[in-house]
Amino acid sequence: MGYLLEELFRSVPLFSELSKENKKCLSNQMNYTFCHFEEGDLIIKEGSSSTEFFILIEGNAKIILNQAPDRVVAELKAGDIFGEMSYLAGKHRSANVVACGKRITVMRLSRESMRKMSPEIRDAINHKLIELLVYRINTMNDIFSAHSATLIPPEHPSQPGEEAPRSDRERPWWRVWE
Repeated sequence: MGYLLEELFRSVPLFSELSKENKKCLSNQMNYTFCHFEEGDLIIKEGSSSTEFFILIEGNAKIILNQAPDRVVAELKAGDIFGEMSYLAGKHRSANVVACGKRITVMRLSRESMRKMSPEIRDAINHKLIELLVYRINTMNDIFSAHSATLIPPEHPSQPGEEAPRSDRERPWWRVWE
């Protein structure tokens, strides 16, 4: 096993629960690509279709939405994983991921390459990705709870018989920060 993969397996929680034997097997079977980006490059485009996920190896990135391009939803650092929702569910990308800094390196892993892994390794990795999603959902729930007053629509519009302003009716409930 090469030094880079050894370091990756040691430092990224996704691989932390794999046995030494499974890590060696993974390093021999894993089909991955390293991609390099510069400041402002789009790593993932919201709405695009893909079943790959990424591990940020070097540098930083930010997550932004098309609806609010000036707002940073989250910041990513080395060791962070992103793109896991499309990998697991096969759905379109839910956000943009933009490179921050001069040198950004990511490891790209595809669903197809993961299917070639032994079921034990694949299931362990998928389990960790699901744990990550649950953590992120819980974090968002905490944010929503903190803003619960803004989630409850007013019982009555401004004037009796009037509808609520169009922007309030069309804003999704999870966009509490807009």
